[in-house]
Amino acid sequence: MNRSTRPLALAAAALMLFGGCSAGSTQSTPAAPSSSAGGAGVLDRLGVQGKDAVATIDALDRSTDPRPIEGLQASVKADRLVITDDAGERSLPIPADKFYLSIAPYLQTTHDCFAHSLSGCQGEQVDKEMHITIVDGAGKKLVDKDVTTAGNGFVGFWLPRDTSGSVTATMGDKSGTVPFSTGADSPTCLTTLRMN
Repeated sequence: MNRSTRPLALAAAALMLFGGCSAGSTQSTPAAPSSSAGGAGVLDRLGVQGKDAVATIDALDRSTDPRPIEGLQASVKADRLVITDDAGERSLPIPADKFYLSIAPYLQTTHDCFAHSLSGCQGEQVDKEMHITIVDGAGKKLVDKDVTTAGNGFVGFWLPRDTSGSVTATMGDKSGTVPFSTGADSPTCLTTLRMN
């Protein structure tokens, strides 16, 4: 590596480490390059170019594009969505009463994650039917429904801000429960829910 490319390589490594999931850490199949011509093309194709954070997060987390999505970095923080593509970097605010939690229940393989990468995170259970129950600390059910995980192995939910409780995933005879929270310093990526 020469002196001029080293800072770029270090910056890319730091972004993968601190920005969210690393696509290479859990993929069960190799990622293929995106068919789009860069991040802005992905946003246009999904119809979310210029849309708010809620619409953009919902579309990207359910996108069937293989991870990582070429030319796009999109990371969900507690209060904002940060997008970097060929148009540059920008932040879209998440409404103050909402918190996005993306969950990747697993059986064998998981990865560390804090800020969910809509363009890079890949979970183990792709296109799998399961039941998700999310209960707050007072016992109120926030979510109680059958879902199908997306092509990235995740399923996401908009939850009330500043609450905590537990998430349970059930798939056939496998089940698991983990705690969650939706505060200002809480992770938006839940990859610790093992079903056994």
